[in-house]
Amino acid sequence: MKSPMINAISVKGAREHNLKNIDVSIPKNKFVVFTGVSGSGKSSLAFDTIYAEGQRRYVESLSAYARQFLGIMDKPDVDLIEGLSPSISIDQKTVTHNPRSTVGTITEIYDYLRVLFARIGHPHCPNCKIEIKKLSVDEIVERIITIIKTELSADRVKPHTIQLLSPVVRNRKGEFRDLFENLISKGFRKARIDTKEFDLDPGIGLIKTNKHTIDVYIDSFSLQYKDTKDEIYISNLQTRLTTAVEQSTNLSDGLVLLTIEKAEHLFSERFSCPNCNLSLPEIEPRMFSFNSPLGACSECKGIGTVYRVDPDLLLNPNLSMNEGGMLPYPKFFHQTTWYMRLVKTVAITENINIDKQISEFTDQEKELLLNGNEKTYRVEGKNRFGRDTAIYETWHGLARDLEKRYFETEGNSYEIQKYMREETCFACKGARRPTSWLPTRWGRGSCWTFLFDDLPSGKNTFRRRTATNQACISDRDRSHWCTVCP
Repeated sequence: MKSPMINAISVKGAREHNLKNIDVSIPKNKFVVFTGVSGSGKSSLAFDTIYAEGQRRYVESLSAYARQFLGIMDKPDVDLIEGLSPSISIDQKTVTHNPRSTVGTITEIYDYLRVLFARIGHPHCPNCKIEIKKLSVDEIVERIITIIKTELSADRVKPHTIQLLSPVVRNRKGEFRDLFENLISKGFRKARIDTKEFDLDPGIGLIKTNKHTIDVYIDSFSLQYKDTKDEIYISNLQTRLTTAVEQSTNLSDGLVLLTIEKAEHLFSERFSCPNCNLSLPEIEPRMFSFNSPLGACSECKGIGTVYRVDPDLLLNPNLSMNEGGMLPYPKFFHQTTWYMRLVKTVAITENINIDKQISEFTDQEKELLLNGNEKTYRVEGKNRFGRDTAIYETWHGLARDLEKRYFETEGNSYEIQKYMREETCFACKGARRPTSWLPTRWGRGSCWTFLFDDLPSGKNTFRRRTATNQACISDRDRSHWCTVCP
């Protein structure tokens, strides 16, 4: 015979924490809310009594083998609880006020969208807007020879050094000791690590928590312009480049880096623009993340806003420069630092009266003080040994010098922060992505603009682009446009 259904959770004699022998009946299949002032026992009743007892009973019903992994909770201080089912609790999560966090990153929805865009997006050239496609080894070699001929024609006398590198690591954390041992076993001897040249050695010590870029030297040779007129030489060069490109693409998953003098050209078996000679690596999820160096604006570091010095906060119009009118330097007249000497030298050379009220300065004089003129001045004075000396300094302006000092201290200078304000990043206009960001399209729309849709619009866009035709999801090689999706 079935036991009668209990339609309520009955709690009697609850004394957990600050509960005072509470008796309560909570109806089932209802949305029940506990309210009260802080310390009245809401959490003690909900979490520490009802949830704790329900979880304890559930764990006790399992086998001894399962209980050793879960552990048994202590029985709450209560006389009786009836009508209790296995329970779950959803704890309150304190949202951190991190400027990098958005609704998408906190809920982790953005992680799924980044994977989606990296798999079905069609990359397009940011310059000519055409779709970027893959390059073969022969096409890469042909473009390298074209670039070499162009560079040599600009200077037909001196020999030019050509180097081919393989970018095996791009902005990744780690020590990479196994990688170095593997490269040495394959016969490679030199690498460029974080823009510095090293001889490959298993003992190279890299900081594990820092991000590194490692390029392996594949081949290096020197040639002059007259060599490009020799067909036999070009044929041999083509064979040599083909071998080097194949080695590089095998090491770095399709990437080749050409350096000629100070110029660098990246080629990829994955994507390349035939018009602009723009080549990029395989599209990956972190390229869509503004919390990654690959997907973040270089100016605001993916935050969308920057701190800039407010010129209106630097000058007191009612005082002269000698009276402390430059607010960051109120003791201007008494200070004898080289920077103060530079300011005085600029004022004297440019005929700015330092005893005149700043409100009487012309706009040109204020502009010169705040933003500089990039001129170099001879600054004279005594050094720390008391000897007369002179240095040459370029005047960048009060605002730019304060910004430089602020960022050199990584934003920890409270005194300078008083003269700064937060404003939208001038480079990315608040979009957080780099200005050189590779446009990636999904159907006929941009992946990036989809992220800025409101929820109803984004939901309709997602349904329209996926439900009409599944071809755009299965098209993993990005070889053609999906002409069905709107």
